[in-house]
Amino acid sequence: MTSASPSTTQRTYSPAAIVLSSAAIIVAWCWFALVLGDTYDDECKARAAGTSDLQFLLIFGVAPLVLVSAGARIALLLSTRGEIARRVLLAVGVFLAATAVGVLIAWAMSGWTLFAEFAIGTNCYL
Repeated sequence: MTSASPSTTQRTYSPAAIVLSSAAIIVAWCWFALVLGDTYDDECKARAAGTSDLQFLLIFGVAPLVLVSAGARIALLLSTRGEIARRVLLAVGVFLAATAVGVLIAWAMSGWTLFAEFAIGTNCYL
């Protein structure tokens, strides 16, 4: 008697989880680019007032990006069936692909200046 094996047509992953997680990561990167650009533009005004706009970036840019990324990885891990190594591999692969697409879209949305804007405050001449 042969052992029962899963059918080759049976999916061990959730297409909905992959699509929703990928979309959430891409939107989070676009939101991060928007907040980073706003922080970059307003940092000079904040410095002139004796404060900094970096807290705004951390609360409204970095924190959502980290939380959405963590949530997407957890959702992918929990929605995939099978052995843990396969689940982790699928979750990491989808996460890396969605992050790459998200970074490219965010970079394009920022007018190809996303990485130049990481030098917050370098455009200030006080």
